[in-house]
Parts: sequence; structure tokens; C-alpha cells
Amino acid sequence: MEQEKIGTKATRSNIIETLYRRGYINGQQISITGLGENIIETLIRYSPEIIEVKLTRDLEEELDDIEEGKKGSDKVFNDVVEELKPILAKFKLSEVEIGKALSRAIKGRPSVGSNGACKVCNRDKIDGSVFCARHNIAYMNIEAGFQKWRYALGYQWREYLEKLSKNTGTGVYAKEIIKDIIG
Repeated sequence: MEQEKIGTKATRSNIIETLYRRGYINGQQISITGLGENIIETLIRYSPEIIEVKLTRDLEEELDDIEEGKKGSDKVFNDVVEELKPILAKFKLSEVEIGKALSRAIKGRPSVGSNGACKVCNRDKIDGSVFCARHNIAYMNIEAGFQKWRYALGYQWREYLEKLSKNTGTGVYAKEIIKDIIG
């Protein structure tokens, strides 16, 4: 948030606390949850302007201008309303689909008309796979790495997965796949 120049030192901790409480992020080294990703993916699909960092940054700059006496609050308010009108109108046109998608994300169910649910996270799985796009890529990388490890070090599949799961450089999606495979 600080790198993106959004939020203040006073508000950042409250924002992060809210994200934890709602289940959008977890862990000491903050990582996004499946629910958090599903919400972001839904908003990107239906109303990407709502989550643009620039929108937040511009609004905060306008508020700073009011605080510093550079702009009047009525002018800023009217400008913000005009900027938000088309964004909210677009959101309103898709609110039923957005609501359904978010409801499915909260309940951990795949989209209507999808190929079913990823066996790891319940996102929509991709054609020809039991995984969503993210877990499928992780699985393909695990398999590709196994070929190298198997020939170089003589590892068997399970041994490879156990070592990979303990490696600090192994990504979250790969670790979720490994956990699903070996329990």
C-alpha cells in the first residue's frame, strides 16, 4: 500500500485487519486466500475500474488538497461523484452476475455453466484438467521439475513431492497441489 501511495500510516493497519477478518488474506507473510482471489477475479471481470489503485490514489490526493486548503470540499465531492457515476452504472448493470459470482466464491462453488470445480480450491476447473488455471500451471511445473529431479537425483514421485513441499521457494499453489496429492 505504501509503495502504491494509498492509505495512510493510520489507516493501513485497519485496512489489513479488515482483510484478515473477512478472510481475504492470511498468514504472517501476508498472502491472498482463495476467497480473496475469487473476489478480485470477479471484480476484474465485471468492474475493473473499482479496484484500480489510481482511483484510490486520486481520491486520497483530492482529500489531501481539501485538508491543505487547495480545493474546496464541494468541488471535490462533485468531481468524485461525476467520476464514480459511470463506474457504478456499469457495476449496476452486472450486479446480479457479480452477486452470484461472489456468492459462489464465498460458498466455494464453481460458476454456473463451468466444467466443475478445481479439486483443490473449488474455482472453475479448466478443460481437460481436474484443476483451475492456477493449480493446473502449478501441477505442470511440478511434473516438469520431477523429470529433472528424477534423472539427476533418482527421486521417486512421493519423495520428490515431500522434498518440494519443504522447500521455502515452492509456491503456495504448488504446496496446495502437493498437500492434495500426498495428504
